[in-house]
Amino acid sequence: MAANRKVLIFGSCVTRDIFRIYPAGIDIIDYYARCSLVSLNSPPCQYCPEEISLLSPFQKRMVERDLSKDFYTRLSQRDFDYLLVDFIDERFNLMYNGETFITKSNELVKSGFIDNKEGRFQEVDRTSLAPGIWEKACDCFIHQATANIEPRRIILIRALWAEKYRTQAGTINNFKQIAWITANNQRLEAYYEYFYSKCAGCHLLCENDIAGDEAHRWGLSPFHYTPEWYANIRTKLDLIMGTEGSEENNEQDRSL
Repeated sequence: MAANRKVLIFGSCVTRDIFRIYPAGIDIIDYYARCSLVSLNSPPCQYCPEEISLLSPFQKRMVERDLSKDFYTRLSQRDFDYLLVDFIDERFNLMYNGETFITKSNELVKSGFIDNKEGRFQEVDRTSLAPGIWEKACDCFIHQATANIEPRRIILIRALWAEKYRTQAGTINNFKQIAWITANNQRLEAYYEYFYSKCAGCHLLCENDIAGDEAHRWGLSPFHYTPEWYANIRTKLDLIMGTEGSEENNEQDRSL
């Protein structure tokens, strides 16, 4: 029996849920979420654990990791076979103080950390980032990633916001605020295209038939998909990772 593939995730629940639903043959070595590349590539933010008032260990860990910027240290341990990346969590605005950025995730807001730092951080809307700041952070991420793992073991999952969703009764409805969804997808498309063009040799997984799912475990959202999306992406991951079939025969196409 082949050994399980060891996976490190830098992304969102979209990628993590693939293996929650289809766990066979995979060991999740670690999972980093709620962190923008701009935040990750800025200086660490000093904090005390007591300042993060969250009961969920997962939520607290995500906020602390965004503040400490420790992903590259984790990456350097090189105890994984594949690095999986998606950019759904790039939807959040950023907070900054001097050169330090932090991700204004729902968990950060809930933690009370910003309230205790009144006046120290200013918010910048995701749509108002200075030109090139995300791309510069992405360049740094790719440099760090490829210094620790071969590009062919980096898998970019092109997760987008769904414009439609399936109800629990099985009907298909359109999400409201389509213009907002479209704007987010335009930004995400630019992010994925930039990463893929700069990280020569990495893989890009696409699944264009996406729909939200009213019956999803985490609730209805444009990025909580129907089971078919996760199944199709898992099949494509198996082709790349060799969890089914020969890995050598699956190096032909970078984009699936």
